[in-house]
Amino acid sequence: MNQKFTHDDRLSKEIRQVIYTGSRFRIKNVVMYIKESSRPRITVIAGKRTGKSNKRNKLKRRTREIFRKQKCKLANYNMVIIYKKGSSEYNYGTIKEILNKLWTEAQVVK
Repeated sequence: MNQKFTHDDRLSKEIRQVIYTGSRFRIKNVVMYIKESSRPRITVIAGKRTGKSNKRNKLKRRTREIFRKQKCKLANYNMVIIYKKGSSEYNYGTIKEILNKLWTEAQVVK
């Protein structure tokens, strides 16, 4: 299976719909909203309170990379991952652990 993170893997127009009508899961400073779709897609949101831009961008890149590696194991859901204040210090291992816990709790893993 192709493991590239393409533009089609990004969730753009349906973000509000997923947040308002989807299911919500939370661990530490990370909130995930999910809603069924035709394929797994993701959007990562890290507001200014999360940290400086380089920290926010690093969080987003790491999250997309984890998603890219795991997407063949994920069920068809639109996901919105929101990082709250204090999550900018998470390293790759911590982010991966939190996302795996969220995906398991939400039963998104096949």
